[in-house]
Amino acid sequence: MASTQELSVLADLAFGSIAGVASKLIEHPADTVKTVMQTQTIKSPRSSSQSIGTIECCKMIMRQEGPRGFFKGLSAQLFGAMLETSAVFLMYNNAQTAVRLVSNKPANVSLSTAELTACGFLSGTGISFLLTPIELVKCKLQVQAVPIVSKRVSVVSSAPASTIFGFRSPAISVSAIKLHLAATASLPASSSLPASQIPSNAFSTAASTAPVSTKQRHFSGSLDVIRHTIKTEGLRGLFRGHSATFWRESIGTGVWFGAYEHACAQMRARGNRASNDELNSSELVGAGAISGIVASWVCFPADAVKTRMQTADTGSAKLGFASAAEGIWKKQGVTGFYTGSAITIARSGVSSAVIFLTYESLKKLL
Repeated sequence: MASTQELSVLADLAFGSIAGVASKLIEHPADTVKTVMQTQTIKSPRSSSQSIGTIECCKMIMRQEGPRGFFKGLSAQLFGAMLETSAVFLMYNNAQTAVRLVSNKPANVSLSTAELTACGFLSGTGISFLLTPIELVKCKLQVQAVPIVSKRVSVVSSAPASTIFGFRSPAISVSAIKLHLAATASLPASSSLPASQIPSNAFSTAASTAPVSTKQRHFSGSLDVIRHTIKTEGLRGLFRGHSATFWRESIGTGVWFGAYEHACAQMRARGNRASNDELNSSELVGAGAISGIVASWVCFPADAVKTRMQTADTGSAKLGFASAAEGIWKKQGVTGFYTGSAITIARSGVSSAVIFLTYESLKKLL
């Protein structure tokens, strides 16, 4: 017969997998919106980068690809969720065992919140190596068909703006029209031109040369992303963005477990209960939601940097953590590190509640 320790390992793997899949099915559409928002920017008339809103992003995805667009990369995410959640609980519980051995604490003595947070940090550190390739595949599939404004375009109030996928694009400046006319009608670019002499098609012609780029490579699925990445960047390409994933997972997982255990401890104290097994479903949902919201807010800047690193074109393969963070800062300032945070923090609360409720409920069946 299997030992108690072996059963505990199998339970962590099985229950964690089920909890991970359940949460991912719920949260993936919101995750897609978040990833697209992090990679899509609009240049405002004041030449500052502004991120599109959540509603506009949803409209853009719906118009471009329909409902299926919200579930791009889901297969990779489901696989990743099974591995991640099962492994993270297994590593977390093993880390607790190690801490008890080092501190000589018996199993019936609760670890402090700081110790449990450290266990979560160690768990997240290990899981980051597993998640980096999965996150890369997911991000590339989620943003592959989204048009991205790549360069600044001059804007004047008299030029009509066009509409691209539900949001207004920058208008073309008069100087751009002059350059076009100079090339086609031998008009010096520096000369003045009465508005009455500007051809009616000047705006559309100039607009066609506006520096707007789109992703050219269309991936058919997760395996296609993996093959293309290995072919163009080698095996190391699958681990692009690992530094950001490391910080996101180590800090985020530490805060996630620490906040959850602290919330559970407060609830147990109010009812004079000894373990989490005695908490009811609503209490587990509340503790899980709190931990998800707090952890998501804390580690979101690292997630923004990770997305930037993993969705950069192949020519930017050497884009590091510092340069990616600097690029976000220069374009959007501190708000750029929280682009898409509202919908992400909300869905993190829901998915975290689902994970802990599922995991703790299944544990009670043993």
